[in-house]
Amino acid sequence: MRMGKLGRPDKRDEAWRAERRNVILASVVATEHGAFVANIVAWFFIAIAAFAMPNADAFVLPVIGRLIALCLNTAAFRHLAKSLHDERAKRLALHLLSGALALGGASWAFQIAPLIHEPTLHPAVIVVGGGSFVAVSLVLSMVGSLKTQSFAFLTGFLATLAVALMHSPTSIGLQTGTGLAGMCAAIVFYAKSASRQRWNAAEMLIQNRRLGERLQSSLDRAEYLSKHDPLTGLYNRRALFETNLIDPEDSRRKYALLVDLDHFKQLNDQFGHVTGDRVLVGVAETFRAILHRLPGKGHFAVRLGGEEFAIVLSVGSEEQARVLAERIRFMVALVAGRIGLQGAKTTASIGLTHFDQGERIDDVFSRADAAMYRAKSSGRNQVRAHAA
Repeated sequence: MRMGKLGRPDKRDEAWRAERRNVILASVVATEHGAFVANIVAWFFIAIAAFAMPNADAFVLPVIGRLIALCLNTAAFRHLAKSLHDERAKRLALHLLSGALALGGASWAFQIAPLIHEPTLHPAVIVVGGGSFVAVSLVLSMVGSLKTQSFAFLTGFLATLAVALMHSPTSIGLQTGTGLAGMCAAIVFYAKSASRQRWNAAEMLIQNRRLGERLQSSLDRAEYLSKHDPLTGLYNRRALFETNLIDPEDSRRKYALLVDLDHFKQLNDQFGHVTGDRVLVGVAETFRAILHRLPGKGHFAVRLGGEEFAIVLSVGSEEQARVLAERIRFMVALVAGRIGLQGAKTTASIGLTHFDQGERIDDVFSRADAAMYRAKSSGRNQVRAHAA
């Protein structure tokens, strides 16, 4: 495990390796799935060539064994494909795949064994022997990036081939073994090169994916900040005046509240801007909690700037809007105690007005602003409605 600073495991590296492994597994599974028909066709033609040999009887069991191994390998790959997103199931599927591949490697060597025991110059030897070694090299190149599974396949193939060589005539076994050892070494080097390409492709895919995710995250963040206040998470002034936040299909009467925190500058000077930010966040949370419990979807809160907020309500009457405004004023006054701010008050002056049909939103809040200033001049910590 790669270690980060202070000897702690580098979590990013672990996540990167896990993602890379999943990409490689998905690639191997997809390759095997596409090669299934080719495997059946190859088995069919090799079987025909084997049964055309003078010692055709010696190929009956190897051909049947190869077909069984082919089916088991296909089933193991299908099981792995279904388990890619379940870590526990995937581990079991990989163990099953290792066993199936070991059997598959053994089946290819078992198919070559009659050629070692009874050498012949029949033309079909090229199809059976050459086709088998080509197939082995292709399988190893496909699973070479999976070290355990490729080792299992190669072990099954070499162990069975070694047994076949030990039971062949001494002179033939030595000569054939030397040639086959060279061919196997070439196959392994070819598979290693192919697996390196798969690893590099997986690395590039993950890098591009991570870059795309970071870019999308940055775009989402920029889009969010274009309409939301970064401190409180409420809509910002731009969203209120440049975006149609009000649903024209909502038939309920709409009312606007302009909320200004009383003596907020003094609070900032006395307790500091960090505490002031905590108050603003607490007030925003109060707005969200109240609006969340209201029926309908036409309610939202906006931070206009500093300690000034706007709220739009879709309710049945001005009396209901006034009741809600008083509740907001009461709950804002509790924010200081809720955040543990001793010796401070978090009161608010609120101006209330209604929306007229087709009226510009800045005209609405101009009236709400006038009502709010009357609340300020009348002693603060109160709700004033704009006179119709």
